[in-house]
Amino acid sequence: MIPVENIAITPSGPSKLTRLRNWQSHEFWVRLFARPLSILCLYPIADIPWVTPNLLTHVGNLFFAAAIAAMWLDHWIWAAVLLQIHLIFDNMDGTLARYRKCGTEFGSFYDKISDYFGTSAMFMTVGWLAYQQDTSRPHLILVGCLLAMSELIMGYSKWLTVALYLKKKGTRPGSVRSGEVPPPARTPAQWALWGVDSVARIVLFEEMDYFFWVGLALVMGRLDWVIYLLTTVRFFAMLGTVVVRGVEMRRLDAATE
Repeated sequence: MIPVENIAITPSGPSKLTRLRNWQSHEFWVRLFARPLSILCLYPIADIPWVTPNLLTHVGNLFFAAAIAAMWLDHWIWAAVLLQIHLIFDNMDGTLARYRKCGTEFGSFYDKISDYFGTSAMFMTVGWLAYQQDTSRPHLILVGCLLAMSELIMGYSKWLTVALYLKKKGTRPGSVRSGEVPPPARTPAQWALWGVDSVARIVLFEEMDYFFWVGLALVMGRLDWVIYLLTTVRFFAMLGTVVVRGVEMRRLDAATE
């Protein structure tokens, strides 16, 4: 991370709010919950030099660890709340890095690797606790592990593809998550359509939406159904991701021959 004394934080050009709206999410729960609250929380602190993206990642990881600990201690409502707070911080760190234009390769690596450690622990914990609710179904432990494995394989195939594109072509396929994406200007009607589209995306069960689903299952006290649901959807998503990424790599080979 760039030393804080070298960070230029004097506002210029677009408004502060516009510069904080520097990434357009597609996941249902991030759009409607995490992104708005991350911007709201960052607005008063974004120009404080000692508040750095890596510091926000540290804090987010602490909330993630606390949420998992709360699951084991049977404080499931608290666990659900802490998971949502973690998700907010998980959006704040990248937003702040883009706002200050101070992102680093280590910061990106640290953010992603801690996410995968945390989600793997969360899914395996949910599988174990679902089994504890009904010990006649020991396969729930394996289902939780399968969900964790599916997320790891999808993440590995995605970022391996990105790394190979960078190595061979010096560019990434599609948009670059670490880069700034200016916010669109929407009319009231367009905002209404955006809201409808955001709600409709709940059925896609995208990557960051599992914080919503796990939180809901914790509140309802039914961990079994969320494990079955997420594992089924994300396992087939993993298979599709592997095929798509493999095709991308074949095309890259063909383009560089």
